[in-house]
Amino acid sequence: MQAQQNEENYFVELANDASNSTLVQLLILIFSTIAFFVNCLFLLAIDHEHAPRRMKNIIASYVLASILKAATAASDSGRNVVIGATTGTTSPTKCLFQSPDLIMLVFTSTYAVFAQLIVSLYALVASVWIYTPYSTREKISDNLFIASVFVGILNVIVLVLVTIFKNQHEISSRCFFDAVVPREYAVAHWFMVALVCYSSVLIYFSAFFIMRVNWSSRKRIKNHAVLVALKREVESVQILMPIFLHASVNDVIPISCRILIAVGVWTPVLIEYWWLATCIELCLFPVVYLYISHGGSWILDAIKNFCLKLIKK
Repeated sequence: MQAQQNEENYFVELANDASNSTLVQLLILIFSTIAFFVNCLFLLAIDHEHAPRRMKNIIASYVLASILKAATAASDSGRNVVIGATTGTTSPTKCLFQSPDLIMLVFTSTYAVFAQLIVSLYALVASVWIYTPYSTREKISDNLFIASVFVGILNVIVLVLVTIFKNQHEISSRCFFDAVVPREYAVAHWFMVALVCYSSVLIYFSAFFIMRVNWSSRKRIKNHAVLVALKREVESVQILMPIFLHASVNDVIPISCRILIAVGVWTPVLIEYWWLATCIELCLFPVVYLYISHGGSWILDAIKNFCLKLIKK
């Protein structure tokens, strides 16, 4: 009983120690809004790009996760800046239903890492099982996309249940995630997210290495049609490189920080700076992706053509 009371006091302290910095929250709101619209435009650009449907679906699922992250950050910061967060106390269940960003955080973080896993598995199939028909690959990617959405929804259901049946002690009305949910759930959730994220990065770079090794021997093939098809597979794996270069730094590190916060090693004050850093990298991701996959000159030409079209109108 004493241990349970200490745990409750621990989470109350976590919530009460959360930063009330209006400036940081305002910056989060600004950058999350920019990130939302930038990634929406990027999603439209992917749809108009000349690429196989399976590639568009794979990349679009990852960009959709970025859009959801931006929307979650905007919801959280908007609640504190626009509406104005009170400094009173409330119960975890009330927090859950008054703060939709908590549910969005669980769904988005779960869906995002599984979408990333889909991308890495696509690269693995293209590297190892190169003779798998394209139609089969499309079915695999579509089914995995549905599975990632299902896992996200399932995790939200678990979130609601564990929060409702948690002891309803008073917590800060800031509704900090790790104070609303049981500590065991917070730790388990972020460990699961981290495990899937780390695995997807490892799978992709393993697939990329296998592809490079196999290509050195397969490029001696005399049949031109087969060689062209194999080269297209190499390019399809290489074009995903920006996603995992981005993920290896901007996903792995923030998720690791959330684990340290959940277990109580770091103060929850850092959560606001975590959101701010996440929103900034979400703004930069489309630019980084286009720069690595198409080159800087392509971006400049695209901006130039866009400006010329606006002037002509």
